[in-house]
Amino acid sequence: MEGAGNYDSGDDYVVEFLGYRFSFNAEDFEQRVTAAAVKLGLLGGNELDDDETADLVELVERDAIAEPRSSLGRYLVRHWENLSLVEGESLVYWLKKLVFRGAWLDHRVKAGKLEVGFDEANAEFSYRDPRGGRALLELLPTPSWHDVQYRRCGAIGWGVAGVTFLPRLDVAGAIGVPLLCVYLWRSRSRSVYAGVFLVVAALELYGTSIGTWRWAAHVPGLGIAQGNPPSGVASGYVWFDVMALFIAPWLVAAARSVHARLAPVTA
Repeated sequence: MEGAGNYDSGDDYVVEFLGYRFSFNAEDFEQRVTAAAVKLGLLGGNELDDDETADLVELVERDAIAEPRSSLGRYLVRHWENLSLVEGESLVYWLKKLVFRGAWLDHRVKAGKLEVGFDEANAEFSYRDPRGGRALLELLPTPSWHDVQYRRCGAIGWGVAGVTFLPRLDVAGAIGVPLLCVYLWRSRSRSVYAGVFLVVAALELYGTSIGTWRWAAHVPGLGIAQGNPPSGVASGYVWFDVMALFIAPWLVAAARSVHARLAPVTA
């Protein structure tokens, strides 16, 4: 970033990084922060609501989130131990680096010191020196947070549809979906549970659509309306996994204790 001036698009946010002091208007900064999170794989897309954006901006501006406003903020705070460093790379550092990198590149383009193009092979913008220099910073590699990416619980839409406009009322599914989302939010095995949901949902939708099996209109013994299949059916499978992992150590310990008591005593 040698020879660059300080970037200024407004005075809503003023942030210093590596000796540079850049100031941004709110929209500019929010868009750059979100784009940086997508670039690093922390987010799958840039469609954030106001609270999610505010939490992400606070993380970059203040290096931490004091009071989370959104599910994204709560995810970041709860899993910070796993998110803050990935293979020795700091999340906050790289978010700031990409924000400043983008602002610096734009500043150089406006000053006529860089030309911008589009790299079709990589589907991203590239920059070069108009005097014939090689492509610059944007092509440098970045670390990835894709393995710990924040993902919304897509099952919520199915659960809401089951109690609104789907032809068959699905109260049981609407109860199961929040339980599934809790598993996805709180567990370190969220990727496994998300996979369970996708596989179970696909099997259930296919099996019921061709008539291989059919769910009763109401939960037997409870009278709660349920869909065919219920939207929250995957939560049951995940619940079995959670309970099995929770109970298994107790069962193993109990079995060892019984075995020790029944084992013959040798003189």
